[in-house]
Amino acid sequence: MATKSTAARQSATAKLQRLIYVGPTLKGYKLIKYQVFIGGYPTHLDEEFASCPQLKRLFVPVKDLAQAEKEVNTAGTPLNKYYKLALEV
Repeated sequence: MATKSTAARQSATAKLQRLIYVGPTLKGYKLIKYQVFIGGYPTHLDEEFASCPQLKRLFVPVKDLAQAEKEVNTAGTPLNKYYKLALEV
C-alpha cells in the first residue's frame, strides 16, 4: 500500500512541475520571458515547437532559474545558442 501512495505522489508531482521560460518574448506575445507553466509545456505553442524544437530547451524548472540565467548570458553555452535561435521565431 505504501508503494501506491508513493507512486501517486510522484505522479502528482510530475503533473504539478513548474517550468519557467528563460528565452526571449516571442512576437505577438505568444510566450513571455519568465512566464511560468504548471504541469508541462504549453500546448498553444505546438506550431512554434515544430518549427524550432530548441525552444523547449528554454523551459527549465523554477528551482534552476538562477543557473539557467547564467548559462543564457554566457556565450557558447547550449542555452545561449537556444536563446539566439528563439530570437528568430
